[in-house]
Amino acid sequence: MAPRPIAGRVTINGQGAAGVDVALTSVAASPEEHTRTSADGTFAFSPHPAWRFTISAFRSGFTPAVEIFDLRDPAVRADALTLALAPCTLPLHGRVLDEGANPIAGAAVRLDPSAASVPSNASGHYTICLPPASATLRVEAPGFGTRIFQIPPSQTERDFILQVDATVLGTVTAEGRPLAGIQVNLWPVAAANAPLKTMTDDLGRYGLAGVAPGRYALNAWGADELSEAPIEVEVTANCVSRVNVELTRTHVVRGVVRADGIEVVGALIHAVSSEGLESMHAVTQPDGSFTIESVPNGEATLSIRGYTVQSPAHLFIPADLAGLEIEATKN
Repeated sequence: MAPRPIAGRVTINGQGAAGVDVALTSVAASPEEHTRTSADGTFAFSPHPAWRFTISAFRSGFTPAVEIFDLRDPAVRADALTLALAPCTLPLHGRVLDEGANPIAGAAVRLDPSAASVPSNASGHYTICLPPASATLRVEAPGFGTRIFQIPPSQTERDFILQVDATVLGTVTAEGRPLAGIQVNLWPVAAANAPLKTMTDDLGRYGLAGVAPGRYALNAWGADELSEAPIEVEVTANCVSRVNVELTRTHVVRGVVRADGIEVVGALIHAVSSEGLESMHAVTQPDGSFTIESVPNGEATLSIRGYTVQSPAHLFIPADLAGLEIEATKN
């Protein structure tokens, strides 16, 4: 798919809000992008590849506005987004401390999955506005491991304790060949939180700094390669953990999805191998077509959100790669 523009308007009480920080992040490990709204509240980013993104608007004293969208979905109007800021009704305050109860100045307290964050002051104090529902906060500071905290609804005070950080690094290869541009994800085992992520360099090397001590699962993927299973990693404070990853070759599967003879548009679809490995997700296009990347070898089934696949019941990769006719029924 061709790159698509991302633009819109930030409002307060229905009126355009000038000078608001707008941040754009993707699920890939690409750098976060920022811009500010113009006098009429409008903003624009350059066209981006078809992928999943989070966009957020943040201003002190207001609850951040967050929107998650997928440029692969033809129904998404990412060039006409509206982000409405609301007055802060649920401020959360507290301190960021080390294990000796000493204040940490300059720590970033961030509302996930947005880019809205506030710094802690010299005494470790911070205040951030939260949405009415439960929230996820990411707290990080130089020299300390990044930690994720779940904040229940209506909580107004919370202190955060950070530990001395660690580093996880290594090389990603396939058949002994270093791979550049591979995304590496480090998932906390103890909680269903977003991973730390990075990309390999031209020599296949990666490094994740600011890792909090604990147990993690590490995986990696690219357009043509996938790690066969997550690698368990035990991270110790002030230490370096070296984890090399060998990827297996994957394939691209193309086809068309129909339900009762009508092309299915805007449905999320992916493949799952008999060993439980999942491919990348794709979205069906206006003609019902799809292109799924990172499908591993062997027997696999297709999963379509909101639909039950009737046929074919199974795929055999790499035999079934192109021209698939998928019949499904709506749930």
